[in-house]
Amino acid sequence: MAYGAYMSIKNTMSTPATMTLGEVHCFYDHGEEGSNPSIFDGAVIAPGGTFPPGGPQYIEAKGSGTCAIASSFFDLGVKGGSVVQVQEGQHEYIVRSAPGISPNVQNTDPQAKITITLH
Repeated sequence: MAYGAYMSIKNTMSTPATMTLGEVHCFYDHGEEGSNPSIFDGAVIAPGGTFPPGGPQYIEAKGSGTCAIASSFFDLGVKGGSVVQVQEGQHEYIVRSAPGISPNVQNTDPQAKITITLH
């Protein structure tokens, strides 16, 4: 297991939030290495709810082949609203924020923790 992150999304808005997943570049997905950014695509998060409901989802960037020198990122949005970009590089996760979305990133060992709050 490389340097990955456990990620969740909390909805503090008064309405449900439907998530959309854009481009996934140089991240393992669909269960490869346990990573699954696609789980967030189409997720509907109730007001006051957190997704995934069973606990954070593991995500991991690829670090070999062409991905060793390329940017690792995926775009995550709220349907009809803001989009953020989750990036990994040099053993560090960054979330590019947008209006109405507050990220909390803890780059700790052995894995990072990312909580994205919608407000």
